[in-house]
Amino acid sequence: MWMEFTPKDWLMMRVGLIFCEGESDPEDSWVRSYLDAQQLVPRHQVNEVRNGTPCEVLYFGQCYLGHHLHALQELYQKGLERSLILEKLRELRRSPSDHTPDGLADLDDRTFETSLPALAEALHAGVSFGTDSEGNVTVTLDSSLVAGELTRLMTTSPQMAPTTSP
Repeated sequence: MWMEFTPKDWLMMRVGLIFCEGESDPEDSWVRSYLDAQQLVPRHQVNEVRNGTPCEVLYFGQCYLGHHLHALQELYQKGLERSLILEKLRELRRSPSDHTPDGLADLDDRTFETSLPALAEALHAGVSFGTDSEGNVTVTLDSSLVAGELTRLMTTSPQMAPTTSP
C-alpha cells in the first residue's frame, strides 16, 4: 500500500490509499483492519491500473481522516521496515557467508518463505535501521538474534521443522 495526496479546492487534500492487487505488502492487512476498526469508509473506491499494475484505490478526504493519518503513516512505516527485514533475510539466504545466521540454510525454500512473516515479526524490535551515504535505508540484523528466533520458531511451529534432501 502507498498513499497519494492530491490538492483539492480551498486548501483541501484528497488522500488515496493504493493497494496492489495480487501483491500484498505487510501493511495492507493492518491498514484495512485499522480502517474497519475505526469505521472509516472511503468516499470513493475504484480499481485502477497504476504503473501497469492493477490496484484498488480508496479515496478519503484529508479532514475526514484527520488524526488517523498519523496512525496510517505509522502502519505504512512498519510495513516498509518489515519488507526490508524480509529482503535482508532473503539476501542472507541467497548469499551465505560467515555472518549468515545458523539454521537459515537448513530450511527448504517453501518452509523458509512461509516462515518469513513470523520471523520478521519476531525480529522487528531487535533490528537496527539506518541510512547509507546515498540516503538508502539500511538494515542491520544480529545473526545470533536471527539464529535464536529461528530455533524458537522451529521448536514451537511444526511447519518449520527443517527438511533434509535425499
